[in-house]
Amino acid sequence: LGFETLSLSDAQANVRVTVDLEGSRHGRRLRLEITLSDPEGRLAVSRKVEALGGASIDLAIDQPRLWWTADQGDQPLYSLTVRLFDEDGLLDEHSRRVGIRTVTLDPSPDPNEPGASFFRFLLNGRLIFAKGACWVPPTSFVAEVEPDRYGRLLGDAVGCNMNMIRVWGGGVYEPDLFYDLCDELGLLVWQDFMFACAHYPDGDPAFVESVRREAEDQIRRLRGHACLALWCGNNESQAMHRINADITGDSTPLSGETIYDDVLPALVEA
Repeated sequence: LGFETLSLSDAQANVRVTVDLEGSRHGRRLRLEITLSDPEGRLAVSRKVEALGGASIDLAIDQPRLWWTADQGDQPLYSLTVRLFDEDGLLDEHSRRVGIRTVTLDPSPDPNEPGASFFRFLLNGRLIFAKGACWVPPTSFVAEVEPDRYGRLLGDAVGCNMNMIRVWGGGVYEPDLFYDLCDELGLLVWQDFMFACAHYPDGDPAFVESVRREAEDQIRRLRGHACLALWCGNNESQAMHRINADITGDSTPLSGETIYDDVLPALVEA
């Protein structure tokens, strides 16, 4: 279940809900019911559509309440519910909280520094100064992190006036709780794919297919979070290779480059 803010103004936000269906349906006629309620539980918009292997539904929300980082404003979260029906009744139901916001990256030329360009974020059209830290797993036993520990550490980040956390590519894809808390606390997430400081066999089709499946699963899982600002292809792999090439003159291609430059961008775009 994906959620994306396409455009917004003070008067109206245009959003897109993406629903993927899995499993055998044997020719049954299916329909979807989508409802979006505001943070107080009042119905904001609803829609019923036919479901043909999934659906992508655009909705207009009047007087939207925008999600901001903690240093810029509030974090109102809407409740999105999607129900799947066939002729006999309800088949499945899924709900999640979502935030209405746009995040864009500005790479425009810097007029004050010829030959250089900006790398700055705009949240809801407002230029923000991204400040934060790298998030590494709180313990080497990554399945044993207590929920309270996530809340305390991320709360400390906000308390230190951070507005962005980078999930380090040498760690793990964090559980849903981590991203739910970032939604609630107003922390943007710079999300690395899990490739760090190594050579990866992009000439092995089986390995590349494994990467594709893993990345697609994570993109689908995280794409509806208000906090998710950016996907990054790796941690330092290409930078380290470039530095070594400059020092040694070795022009051997980096193993894994096809993953970073072709496979992952195509998946994110899709």
